[in-house]
Amino acid sequence: MKILKEKEYIKTDFSDKDFRLWKIDSCIFEECSFSFTDFTEANIFNCKFNKCIFTNTKFNAGTIEKSQFNNSDFRGSDLFLCKIASSRFIGSNFAMANLAGITVKECDFSYANFRFQKFDNINLYGSKFHNANFERASFKKCDLRNTDISRCDLSFADFTSADIRGANITDSNITETIIKKLRMDVSQTVYYAMFHGAKVE
Repeated sequence: MKILKEKEYIKTDFSDKDFRLWKIDSCIFEECSFSFTDFTEANIFNCKFNKCIFTNTKFNAGTIEKSQFNNSDFRGSDLFLCKIASSRFIGSNFAMANLAGITVKECDFSYANFRFQKFDNINLYGSKFHNANFERASFKKCDLRNTDISRCDLSFADFTSADIRGANITDSNITETIIKKLRMDVSQTVYYAMFHGAKVE
């Protein structure tokens, strides 16, 4: 296993590089490009990425832990079977990214863009998505318990057979959401009814 540790890079181009099976530990990357880079089965730990580009980048079966990817671009990236824990992706763009099979634990995706994304059968328990864009996203059989999805755009999202018990949905846009077999708390049911014009006393 190759190791990259305690390095700092600013506006560096890592496009098309091969980081398969690497361990990247405690590094800082500012405005760097990783387009078409391969992080398959890599271990990214305690790193900071700010305004970086990961378009069409592979993270397949890799692990990301205690790291920050703020205001970064993941469009078209492949995170198949990636394990992500205790990390922040604030303001990042995941449009057209492959999130199939990912594992997410206690992460912060506030202000991120997940428009049209698929979270089917994914466990997002306890993560934060405050002010994220989930327009037309799919959450079929997704575990959203105890998440923060407040002030999110959830319009036209599909929550068929999902579980949002304990989640904070305050001030979220739930226009035309699909809630077939959705498991939710009484307070969430009341919010849904009031959002669609019902008067609840």
